[in-house]
Amino acid sequence: MNTAQNEVATSAAAVPAVEAPVKTFRPRAPRVDVSESADAYFVTADVPGVPMDAIEVTIEEGRLELSAKRTATEHEGYRTAFRQFGEGDYRRAFTIPETIDRESVRADLRDGVLRITIPKAQPAKPQKIRISAG
Repeated sequence: MNTAQNEVATSAAAVPAVEAPVKTFRPRAPRVDVSESADAYFVTADVPGVPMDAIEVTIEEGRLELSAKRTATEHEGYRTAFRQFGEGDYRRAFTIPETIDRESVRADLRDGVLRITIPKAQPAKPQKIRISAG
């Protein structure tokens, strides 16, 4: 029995140390609400712990895309004992109509909630054309 224990100990010592796997983060889809009024579309997204300069909102070719990068918060002089808010990326995309007023789109970040307002383009109004003699 002693021989078996020595064989197990010897074979375990011969196994190379296993390195920790490299952390790879897949972007998370933030929770969103999308609503519409007669004048605009509204997108509300949860991005807790993400500073304003780490958020990007783009509109291109009928797509609204929001992306954000969250880095882990370290408190100087403290050691992390437990963590649920880790680092990682947020990414979400939506198809939007081309009939929007691109110049008036705005986004606000408050209390970890991103609010995007996408005004609808005003339809072309009838216009009377004056005829001049020629």
